[in-house]
Amino acid sequence: MDEAGHPASLSQVIQNHPVLKHVEFSDAKTASSNDIPRWSNLGLSARGLDAKPGVLLGWADSLGSYHSIDLPVPALANLIVSKRIDAFSCDITDIETLAASKSNLSDYENLDEFAKQRCANFIGDLTKGSLLENLKHDQIRILGPAPTDSLSRFGWDGRINLLNSGGAHHFAAARYIAKATGVRVPITARLYEHSINPDALEELSRQFDIFAIGDPGSDPLPHLALQDAFKNLRATFFIGSMPWSPGSVSKEAKAVFLPKNDKKSQRVAQLFRKAEMLDVGEMLQEKLALQIEMQKPSASRDHDRSAIYQR
Repeated sequence: MDEAGHPASLSQVIQNHPVLKHVEFSDAKTASSNDIPRWSNLGLSARGLDAKPGVLLGWADSLGSYHSIDLPVPALANLIVSKRIDAFSCDITDIETLAASKSNLSDYENLDEFAKQRCANFIGDLTKGSLLENLKHDQIRILGPAPTDSLSRFGWDGRINLLNSGGAHHFAAARYIAKATGVRVPITARLYEHSINPDALEELSRQFDIFAIGDPGSDPLPHLALQDAFKNLRATFFIGSMPWSPGSVSKEAKAVFLPKNDKKSQRVAQLFRKAEMLDVGEMLQEKLALQIEMQKPSASRDHDRSAIYQR
C-alpha cells in the first residue's frame, strides 16, 4: 500500500503510463449519425462476434485461485431500451444527421454547414424548383408512401437521424433550400428510438463503479501492466468496450467495472478517483439527465409555411 492506503503497484502503473488517463469523451455533435455514442456497446468483451451484450469478462479471486470469469449483468443488458415507431412524422428540416455520404460528414458540425460547403452546386438559387429537382434524386428513399430508408433517434442526443444509404448531397441541399424558403417537405417513415433505461442504470450503479482507461495504441504494455497490478492485488475487475465518440483518443478506450461488494475493488475505485480517471457512471447519469430534459414538452414547431411539397 502507498501512504494513502491505495495499492502501490497500481498507483505506479498509472504514474508510469499516463495514456491510461487520456480519454477524451466528447459531446461534440457532427453531421454524421455514426458519431453519436452507442451506449449499448458499453462493456462488450473483446470476443468479437462471440461477445454477448450484458455479459462482462474479467478476473476474480475465488477459493484461493485468481481466474477469468464471465458475469451476466441484467442491468447492463437492459441499459438501453429500443422501440420502433412504424409511422413517425416530421419535416425534412427536423432531420439533423445522415448515416452515409461520399464526403466525410464528421468534418461538419451540422447539415447546414455540410450543405453550404459541399452541396453549393445543388442548392442553386434557393427556389422551389431547385428543391423539387434535388428531391427527384433516385437515392433519396425516405419520401413517398413506401419509404425504404428509415430514421433513428437516441434519447441522450435528441436529434432525428436519416439512415440513408445514398443521396446525401442532394438530400442536404433539399433540406437547406426547404429551411431557407419555408417550404414544407413532410416525411413519414419508420423510426428506431433508443434511450437509457433509468431503472437499469440505477441498478448498474448499485453494483459497479465504472471508469474509462485510454487506448495505448500499438503498445499493449500499459493495459498489460494494469491487469498485472490488478492480479497482484487479487481484486475483482471486468473490462469491456467504451462507446466511441468524436473526441475519443481512439476507438479502443476501455471501460473497467469494479464491483462495489469487493473491498479490494473499492480500493482500486478510490485510487482511480484520486487519479481523476474518467468516471463512466457519472457520465451516464449526466446523459440520463440530458435525456429527461429533452423529453420534456416544448413549444410546437411553426409549420405554417408558404408551400407544402408532396411526392
